[in-house]
Amino acid sequence: MPYFLECYTINRAEGMDRVTSCVGAGDLSVFYVNGIFCLLGLQVGVMFLLGCYLGEGILGGLVTVSAFFFNYNECTRVQWIPPLRESFSMPFLVLVSLFMSVMLKEGATRRRQVGLVLATLLFALPCSSVSFVLLTNMLSLFGSYVLGFLSKDKLSPVLDSMFLGYCIATLFSVPQHNAHQLPVCFLLPCLQSRFPAQLRVSC
Repeated sequence: MPYFLECYTINRAEGMDRVTSCVGAGDLSVFYVNGIFCLLGLQVGVMFLLGCYLGEGILGGLVTVSAFFFNYNECTRVQWIPPLRESFSMPFLVLVSLFMSVMLKEGATRRRQVGLVLATLLFALPCSSVSFVLLTNMLSLFGSYVLGFLSKDKLSPVLDSMFLGYCIATLFSVPQHNAHQLPVCFLLPCLQSRFPAQLRVSC
C-alpha cells in the first residue's frame, strides 16, 4: 500500500548514480516521527486523566489540557526536534505522576505498585537525565514526610515502586550514564528503608 511505503528512483546529474527515496509510514524515519507524535497524544490523554483526578471532575482535565495547548511552545519541543529521547519519556513521566497521586491519596495496591514500576521503567529507559528527575521527586516526597504531610505507610510503597523501576532501567542503560545514576541508587534505599521519626516536624 502506498501509505505504508512508496519508493521513487531519482535520476541525478551525469556521472552520478541513481538514488532511491521512499515516503510513507513504512520508512524508518517517518515511522520514528509518527511514533513520537503518537506518544505526544498519549501524553495529552494522561494529562487529562491526571487533571480529572486531581480536580475531581472533567473540568480539571479540560483546564489542564487547555493550559498545555495554550503554552504548547513552552511545554514541549517535539514539534521542532522530534528525535529527542525526552520525547519518548515525557508521557511516562506524567503517568508516574498519576500513579503517585493515586497511591498517595487512596493508598497502595498491588496493581498500582506494578503500574508505578512499569511507568518508572518506561520513563527511565530512554531518558538520559532520569536520575535528576526522579531524585527531585523522591526528595520532595521525603520533605513532605518530614513536614508531617505524608505517613510512612503511604510513602514507603511509592518509593519502593519507583526505586524498583529505576533499578531495572539501569540494567539496560548506556554505561556512560551510570556515573550520575549511582548517587540515586545509593540514596533512595536510605530514604525508603528507614524513616527516622525524629526527622518529623511536630505541629
